[in-house]
Amino acid sequence: MAKAISPKSGYLVTTSAAISQLNNRELAEFYQPLMSTAAFALIQLLRTELQPHPNRDQLRRHSHLLALLNVGLNTLTEARNQLEALELLRTFYVSDGEQNFFVYDLQAQLTPRQLLSDDLLSTLLLQNVGPEHFERLVDLAGQYQYDVENLDEDTHSFFDVFQPDQAELGRDEKVLKNAKQSLKLAAHERVVQLPTDGFNYGVLAQQLRQDGVASEDLQKYRELITTNHLLYGLDEVALRKLVLQAVDWGVKNSFQPRRFQLAVAASQGQRKAPATVETKPALAEPQKESQQLSLSTEEQQLVAVAKKLAPLQFLATLKKQTGGGFVTSNERYIIANLIKMGMATDVINILSYYVIINQELPTLRKNLVDTIANSWQRAGITDAIAALKEVGQHQKRAQKSTKRRSASRYRQRGQVKEKLPAWAQTSADNHPKATDEQLAESKKLLQSLHRKQKHNHKEGGPRS
Repeated sequence: MAKAISPKSGYLVTTSAAISQLNNRELAEFYQPLMSTAAFALIQLLRTELQPHPNRDQLRRHSHLLALLNVGLNTLTEARNQLEALELLRTFYVSDGEQNFFVYDLQAQLTPRQLLSDDLLSTLLLQNVGPEHFERLVDLAGQYQYDVENLDEDTHSFFDVFQPDQAELGRDEKVLKNAKQSLKLAAHERVVQLPTDGFNYGVLAQQLRQDGVASEDLQKYRELITTNHLLYGLDEVALRKLVLQAVDWGVKNSFQPRRFQLAVAASQGQRKAPATVETKPALAEPQKESQQLSLSTEEQQLVAVAKKLAPLQFLATLKKQTGGGFVTSNERYIIANLIKMGMATDVINILSYYVIINQELPTLRKNLVDTIANSWQRAGITDAIAALKEVGQHQKRAQKSTKRRSASRYRQRGQVKEKLPAWAQTSADNHPKATDEQLAESKKLLQSLHRKQKHNHKEGGPRS
């Protein structure tokens, strides 16, 4: 679990990035729209506190940050969470008996071109600033670029210019190895296979190729298209229309990713119900069938809802049910990162349900979500049924711990009993897409679930 900061807790600022990679102008242009005012002020303040060879003698208290930023602990914590979600900051906690303090490791920010090429960040940026401002940022990122695509390259390679002494390589290898270990140079990022949840990209790509879209572009931008499906619940039919809107029809019929993102943003603003693709119901695996039977009727119905809705739809429903909140840009990025790391969308939905409903938190918090996600991945949890069972086990462990200590640290909730509307009781194997009317019904359902949970609070943990 994430450690809570206090005014008296110490902190130390460090970085392995070059100072040139901490560009405040680009931070203001491209990152500031993604974060709160407090988060933007915090990252700039931390950068000013960098000192050579950081050590414990340079520790400061968080009261220093609170006073300079003129904010409270909750605002400071949320600001730090946003910087972590945007991968501008990594937080470590030191507790060795002598001193307890936080280490804030500043990360190199992406260049404007890298940020706009990142499927998740560019989508989030577009949602926050709107199409007109987004196009201005695209133009700003390429203001010094000259189109060299059709030019003949005459660049010399390394070995055209340098000839390393082979006899010296063996002696130098140890020095280089020690340098790499000392600097802890980062390894290449591993490639994660995105979950598909029954989404058939092969069929979509085949249809688009028949429409004339360039095959190499369909392969190159597969992750972008799939990510938008997972985030918004867009099916093959809806995505085909959006991709065709983003094609530069001509000799190459090339796909334009920025135009596609604008089209997706416009489609979400219109809130049109996605079309459905008829598929044959898949036969349930015997193991999953037996797991399903071990759940109560209400838990089975919750699993069905988690399988039907895309993560952002599900989270938005939870928000409205718990007081009319909205999905923040930080939460969009957290969910997008969970998708990128390969977590199934129905598991993400159960995780959101646990944080918002069971923990009664107003927003998803990156440290908490990362802790749960890592724990579930180590436990091999790959579907909503296993995730819900793990939530139940956690609640039972917390209940036993509460009885031993005679002090409640985590409030236990009783199991809910509320009949779902007919659309949610259909076989989850059919994976029907949720319409606006279905979303409205699901909101009513989750409201009833939450009220019933509070009513049954004294009954203990989940019943199976």
